[in-house]
Amino acid sequence: MSKIIGELNAAGICGSMNTANMTGTIGNGIVKYDSSTELYTGEYNVVPRAAEEQKLPCAGKKMEKDVTVQKVPYYETSNDTGITVYIASEV
Repeated sequence: MSKIIGELNAAGICGSMNTANMTGTIGNGIVKYDSSTELYTGEYNVVPRAAEEQKLPCAGKKMEKDVTVQKVPYYETSNDTGITVYIASEV
């Protein structure tokens, strides 16, 4: 099988490909992917939780799509003295 090697400068794409894997750099970032890179299988849609750190274990893994972080939940309740606000918490 033939080997493809290419280069496009000025913040473009540089890389090479053969039958076993493909590696490269895209733009000014450092992005590498080959056939041994583990696929991220976690959540891609995240709802923030109150007072809790949330971490998506995606470092060094290939992701198939963008992560969407939903808006922070916000609720208001009227009462005799004004308004009670709940941020990142359900009523």
